[in-house]
Amino acid sequence: VDQPKANYNVKFQELSQTEEYKDYKHLQSVYMADTVTVEHQEDGIDIKAKVIAYKYDPIKKEYLDITIGNFKESFTDVSGRVDLVQEELSNMPGSILDAAKANATSLINSGFGGHVRIYPDRILIMDTKDEKSAKKVWQWNLNGLGYSSTGVNGPYGTAITSDGRIVADFITAGTLSGNLVQGGEITGATLRTSDSVNYVNISKQFIRLYESSRTRVFVGYYKNSRNEIQPTLILGGDSDSTGANGAIMVYQFSDTSVKSGGIGITKGLDGNGYLNAASLYFSQTGNAMLDADKMIVLNAQTDMRFKVKDQFRFYRNDNWIASIGVSSGGDTDIVLPNAMIRNSSYENGYIQIKTALGSYYHGIIASDFKVSSKETYKTNIRSIAFSALEKVMEWEIKQYNLKNDIPKLYEMRMNRKEGEPTITTDAIPTHYGLVIPKEAEENGVGLYGMLSQLTSAFQEYVIKTDARLEELEPLKPKGNIKHRNRVKRQRRPSRHVKRSS
Repeated sequence: VDQPKANYNVKFQELSQTEEYKDYKHLQSVYMADTVTVEHQEDGIDIKAKVIAYKYDPIKKEYLDITIGNFKESFTDVSGRVDLVQEELSNMPGSILDAAKANATSLINSGFGGHVRIYPDRILIMDTKDEKSAKKVWQWNLNGLGYSSTGVNGPYGTAITSDGRIVADFITAGTLSGNLVQGGEITGATLRTSDSVNYVNISKQFIRLYESSRTRVFVGYYKNSRNEIQPTLILGGDSDSTGANGAIMVYQFSDTSVKSGGIGITKGLDGNGYLNAASLYFSQTGNAMLDADKMIVLNAQTDMRFKVKDQFRFYRNDNWIASIGVSSGGDTDIVLPNAMIRNSSYENGYIQIKTALGSYYHGIIASDFKVSSKETYKTNIRSIAFSALEKVMEWEIKQYNLKNDIPKLYEMRMNRKEGEPTITTDAIPTHYGLVIPKEAEENGVGLYGMLSQLTSAFQEYVIKTDARLEELEPLKPKGNIKHRNRVKRQRRPSRHVKRSS
């Protein structure tokens, strides 16, 4: 049932000041903001009302009348709201300034009641009559105005002082101007450094630098397509589609067990995030990757050094094609899918062509081999002091199979079907050449030296053969001896007979 609103003005004679009733003055007292019950017997309703005004005669020191009514909340009922301003402001919807104005209006308009003490040097507004028991206190004096929730002696958490200082948990304003804003923590929805087209905008966890009203730098974080927190710095765009066209992006994945990050230049945007045309990626595990859609150029004015503990590996379309590394014996190897190029001090600096695992030597196919044979490179040049023919005749040419061909033979034998001919060494290549008996002293022969000895032996053989033939059968002059020195017969000119027509 709705209760009617009513105000009552009660004129009375204060009996507490009379001699007859002075002993009963403490039985009942009514003060400002006290609630009393007014009975309307004819209407059958009771209305609770508060003391909202009074008239006092300071000469006679007695109250003349009081006004009571079911008015707005008193000061003592709402003063607690002052201590909750921070919570209310943080939860207010819409315009913060409008909400703050409405909140302040509500607090002030409902702040009736309390006890006012006026002194020559100060004014006190308290929640109790006694200064000693008062908790909520407003004090105004020559040095300023302040509010304390802990009594007259403070501390005053809200204050305006004569030296130009304002002390408050929150200051809400339409425009706040000043040369310096200084503090441990400044909280707000958005900070903008200038009203021009060039400014810095700070909003929540984002910082944006504007030039000509366009975002040139973005600093912040967001959740990527994998729902990971990604702190990001964007140069030349914002955290939207403007950052997807040639912006420099520095990012870090911070929610993963292994932290990683990178820097790149963007070329577009898809469902998984930004696409990089070129980027440098690195992880907490010590891995790094330089990636580019087109070309990577490394340029140095003096030298360029690459250091690696294991191997340099080369790939094409994710397929391994080569490696450069050092073997356990200290050899430098270029490893290819089916062969190895090795440089070893054990072979006196000779380049070796071996199988991919380095177990055996491999062959070479070439259109020509040219040996550097200039006199400029040689010294102590002299004729051969031994019989090249005799040495060549000492060579023992053998036929053999290479050990690295034997696995192929075994594989063919394993795959042979029943009834097929037996597979022998004829199924693998047969080679011809020298077999070195003293492998501890040397492990190969020089083809150029061997060919040179063979050439010298052939020359020696031809010379000896010609000399032997000269001894057995002197060379005869060419032609017919009978007709030598005979005058040759002259031919007659041919006759031409004219035919008759």
